[in-house]
Amino acid sequence: MVCAYVLYDLILPNMQQDIKLRYANEEYFDSRLAVVSKACESAGNKSREFLNMAMEEAVIQEYIKRNPITATMPYPRSEVMDENAQIQVLLEKSKDTPIRMQVLLNVLMGFRRSEINGVKYSDVNYINHTLKVERQVYEKNRNRKKRGFQDLGYICCSTLGRARSKGFHCRYYKQLLAENGLLYTVRFC
Repeated sequence: MVCAYVLYDLILPNMQQDIKLRYANEEYFDSRLAVVSKACESAGNKSREFLNMAMEEAVIQEYIKRNPITATMPYPRSEVMDENAQIQVLLEKSKDTPIRMQVLLNVLMGFRRSEINGVKYSDVNYINHTLKVERQVYEKNRNRKKRGFQDLGYICCSTLGRARSKGFHCRYYKQLLAENGLLYTVRFC
């Protein structure tokens, strides 16, 4: 999917259609990559990687003598925050939010959101210090028929005792990340 996007939406629309492969040099590819890199943050590097693979194949097939992409300008990658520092900040700042338990289960146990919402107290083995995931909560198996409080045993539950909805924590999580300048992670939300 990414390769198709890079090729058909980034590289091909920005290439000269009448240029011969043997005349495409470093300056030509640098100018094309400069145009492509304006599309998004990773476009320059992804396009350069894709072109490098194509030119390596052209060298192997003896269409050209050397790969011109290796001499092109690399594009700086975005700064990545230290993951441990980000986790520490996330744990500290989530203390006073309604998603504290979800954040803890995600960070410490690696659970996904539907696994987190499906954890019950009966899943916890206090003697062996283990947690066994036996269910995931999704729209089909959520119980909404009864009114009032229900003690269904969920660790992360609503004020009525029912399992949280799939997207409950998204608003709080995104707000938490935005307020503290943390990087967005797809796995949890």
